[in-house]
Amino acid sequence: MQTTKTIIGIDAGTTQSGVAVISNGKPISGFISDNEALLSWIINSGYSNPIFIIEDIVSYGRNMGYEVIQTIKYIGQLELTLKRAKIEFVCVPRSKVKHWAFNVHSDVSVPRVDKYIIQRDIRRKNGEYVKARHIYVDDRVVIAVMKKIYAFKDPKPGKRNELGFSSHSWQALAVASCYLWQCDNDSKVAEK
Repeated sequence: MQTTKTIIGIDAGTTQSGVAVISNGKPISGFISDNEALLSWIINSGYSNPIFIIEDIVSYGRNMGYEVIQTIKYIGQLELTLKRAKIEFVCVPRSKVKHWAFNVHSDVSVPRVDKYIIQRDIRRKNGEYVKARHIYVDDRVVIAVMKKIYAFKDPKPGKRNELGFSSHSWQALAVASCYLWQCDNDSKVAEK
């Protein structure tokens, strides 16, 4: 992950969003922000030519509840704010982040997904456990992958992570990291 630009990942929520800042390929900050405050922060962040990576929502024909619809509306506000400020941004679907965490970091994700399947007793009709797949990647798996990639140490009980990462800022870090991984792989393919 060798980019000199500042990458800012956002995991949008209904009223609050997770934010992760990566500079020179390393996370420097993670936090949770109220959505209205985040729109202002985007304009006044002080980073030179950042790229915002927003975790996008894709419908697969399922019913969407109120919270999902509110999140989609907020993603639209983020996009409009960034477009008006002429700030570069990319939307990356959560499914792509799950695929990346599962396939690229299978040493971390597959054992955790297997454990999830057993704990939830998810079986086929013939009684066998289902095979581990990216669809079973949850926030805990994502956090474990982020801790492995960036060698995060677990804080002492009752203490926060040294860079401020908690709840949805881990997912924001994952969407930004997935984007950086894709950029690195695209540039390696272009070099060949």
